[in-house]
Amino acid sequence: MWNPEEVKRIASKTLERNNLPEHFCIIPWSGIEARTDSKACVCCVMQEPLDGINLATDSITDAWNSDHLKEIRESFMRGEQRKSCSNCWHEEKSGIASKRQMELFRYHDKIQDILSSHEYPLYLDLKLGNICNSKCRICDSFASSKWAQEQIDHGYHAPKKHLENGRWPRANENFWSDLENHVHNLANIEFFGGEPLMIKEHERVLHKCVELGVAKDITISYNTNGTIWKPELIEVWKEFKHVQLLFSIDGIGERFEYLRHPAKWTEVEQNIHRYKEHVNVGIFCTVSAFNVWYIPEVCDWAETCAPDIELHFNKVFAPDYYSTKCLPESVKHRVKHHLEGNKHYSKIQPWVEFMFTEQHGDDVWKEHLKRRNQSDEYRGESFSNTFPEFYEIQRGLNF
Repeated sequence: MWNPEEVKRIASKTLERNNLPEHFCIIPWSGIEARTDSKACVCCVMQEPLDGINLATDSITDAWNSDHLKEIRESFMRGEQRKSCSNCWHEEKSGIASKRQMELFRYHDKIQDILSSHEYPLYLDLKLGNICNSKCRICDSFASSKWAQEQIDHGYHAPKKHLENGRWPRANENFWSDLENHVHNLANIEFFGGEPLMIKEHERVLHKCVELGVAKDITISYNTNGTIWKPELIEVWKEFKHVQLLFSIDGIGERFEYLRHPAKWTEVEQNIHRYKEHVNVGIFCTVSAFNVWYIPEVCDWAETCAPDIELHFNKVFAPDYYSTKCLPESVKHRVKHHLEGNKHYSKIQPWVEFMFTEQHGDDVWKEHLKRRNQSDEYRGESFSNTFPEFYEIQRGLNF
């Protein structure tokens, strides 16, 4: 991963040097996201799936050459600040290095080559279905099959559709033949999920890259819940240019187990150190309305128990009732005051400021409480017992 301040500086210089608009983004010329529900998008941050593309029948090439993506490229060349990219604009306003800036940094010396020749993406963000063994509090059946039954039991109807849509990688041979014909164009592949280490189709990608002799030119990365130990993949990974596993660690001990149910903290911590012996490992801490009060605990653990592993932060964009932006204004200010006195605040501050980029209405906070309480009762867990200080801050609110 990269230094955020360096990312922002180089991104700005890259736009200036190439005479590109202030809000220009290179991703529409460099990457595609394949989503768990069979939709395709420019990236995981953009809130605008490509019209008419269904990866249950279509291919990456179809998405890449779509009229919608052409229109997106044209709008960025005109310097438009696209509304569907508001997550990046909010990050940048908070001082966070956004996805847009990180990709400008990644390709800072290749911008003109990418703009003049882009027959296929340089990188793919592959979410090959929603198969998962966890039902993390900030997730749902859209990205986790494990969540489906609980949500069905709560009376929600979307999970059945999510399960159906999540089967798309096993239904579309056209997607695979197209990908296999173009892997030589790829420089980076990101595997998300679901839980990517459980999804067999991701191994099909790896083996095809090795078979065709292009693995040595490709960097691969994963975002994993950390529960899966797969030593058989280590030999395959050795064929690639670089491999990184980012572990989702949003809390420590019992707080981790509440947030990443039913994962066990000691097992995940053990897997972090086991994988570290073979590939690059990082920690991805996602800041949410559940854990923002306790982020310093993750920083303390990283400092003392994993000092040689980089700690990076992410935040919940959606659903909005899990984002820190859903917290009532008074709670946000209590959180900020609490964290300001912590020794890690310089690292945390942009993620605190992100809370204030929008204020969701009372109905969104009520939805957070409803869903939190539903899962507490269903799982036999207790937010008030596991996060007592933060619960006390919220308890006096009249909702």
